[in-house]
Amino acid sequence: MKRLRTILPGFVVLIGAATAWGQYGLYGSPELVSLPPVQPAVGVVPGMYPSTQPAINCSAIQPGPMIAAPVTGRYGAPTPPAPPAPPVPPAPKTPTEAASPSPSDAPALVPTPQRLDVAPARPASPAAAPSLVEQMLNDPVTSSAPSAGCGGCYSSSIEAFEDAACNADNYCYDECCTTECCPWYGQVSALMLSRNKANRVWVTHRTLAQENQLMNTQDIDMKWQWGGEIRFGRRFCCGTWALEATYWATEAFTGHASITGAANLSTPLTVSGIEFGVGNPATNWFDGADEHRLSRRNEFENVELDFVTYPFASNGYSAWDMSWSLGARFFRFEENLMFTSLRGGGSWANPDEWAALNDQVTNNLIGLQAGFDAHYRIAPSWSLYVGPKFGIYTNHMRHRFNAYLGDGTEATPTAASGVTGSYPVESSANAISFLTEVDLGLQWQISPRWSAHLGYRVIVATGIGLSDNQIPPYIVDIPEIRDIDKNGELILHGATFGLSYNF
Repeated sequence: MKRLRTILPGFVVLIGAATAWGQYGLYGSPELVSLPPVQPAVGVVPGMYPSTQPAINCSAIQPGPMIAAPVTGRYGAPTPPAPPAPPVPPAPKTPTEAASPSPSDAPALVPTPQRLDVAPARPASPAAAPSLVEQMLNDPVTSSAPSAGCGGCYSSSIEAFEDAACNADNYCYDECCTTECCPWYGQVSALMLSRNKANRVWVTHRTLAQENQLMNTQDIDMKWQWGGEIRFGRRFCCGTWALEATYWATEAFTGHASITGAANLSTPLTVSGIEFGVGNPATNWFDGADEHRLSRRNEFENVELDFVTYPFASNGYSAWDMSWSLGARFFRFEENLMFTSLRGGGSWANPDEWAALNDQVTNNLIGLQAGFDAHYRIAPSWSLYVGPKFGIYTNHMRHRFNAYLGDGTEATPTAASGVTGSYPVESSANAISFLTEVDLGLQWQISPRWSAHLGYRVIVATGIGLSDNQIPPYIVDIPEIRDIDKNGELILHGATFGLSYNF
């Protein structure tokens, strides 16, 4: 019994020790309990606010290489991870293996690491087609920067136009200029012009005292005359160029001069070689006369057709605005100069008691011209402008010289002169002429459609036939009269002012 008490406790200890040792063996050890996977809530991305994105399908994510997180070193400074071990080169293949590539020789596909804490990117939706306005604004060739008042479209024109006729609160682009802006424009101006005086020709002196000269052709008082100008044009291609027509004319310039002398007036012109009927020399009317008179009449007419382009149109950033023009021009200048003499003791009421020398020259200039029109803005609505034009022309001149009595009797050369021919003497000639026109002035932009201008105009023409230059010293010299002198010059100048309208 005593031995049983000793053996029984030892057996219990032995059994307990064997059970405890079994927990550390290769068999009989307990397995870890598998827990069900935790699925994230639908519509919730970890670390973000609730989203409408679908839940991430973790089973579709391929495992990728582990990326070591940066290790925080001392004082919070990140410690770079250890460099990776160098790759081990593969063992060389035998000739048989090299000839027979295996599937393992294909390049391995490296899976892209996926982050589970970021919502997957949504597929990009197709871009919407740009609207017509967007295409217009993004077109680097045809679009232009907007400018108030359509200044980027139609900003200059000859003589009076700075901006196109758009409302000031509208913007204008190249594609809409023809519809939102006004391509047509017109201008009406008044002219107040005068002309220079030609070289003097003496016509009167005291009888028997030729050194006492009394009157010449510069004594004619030529008064300033009114004229009118009409300009009309249309712009094309969003105001990049235009066609323009201009017409102006003046009232006839007239002037007179006279001197009386009670049978004590004579002329330095030699008239002894002509007569009014056989035996009636012209000296009976021009020498020893009671009165001498001079009169002049000038007429001017101008037509232009120009092509205008705008390469330096103002864009709102520059005060300058410029256009160029090239076109054709017709300019007509007609002059009539008359010298009349009342014989001693005669009366103007009796046509056969006064005689006249009448010289008429017409210049018809036709040619090409070029010019530019520049505006400089000195205030929002005010600008200074200058517009020169230069041209070369063929000048067809017609000349007519006549000597006659008041009753219509025409002169003939005397037999003693030995000159053949008759009056009137008519001839024509062609010459090369040059004409320059310059306009200077001030323009006021009253409204987007209306503007006004006040300026000064100068016209200079050379190679012109003038009546003063056609009167020969010897009135009987018919061959000299036929040969037209073409070296005269003409200067017209005066004020211009008017209104312009865009429509």
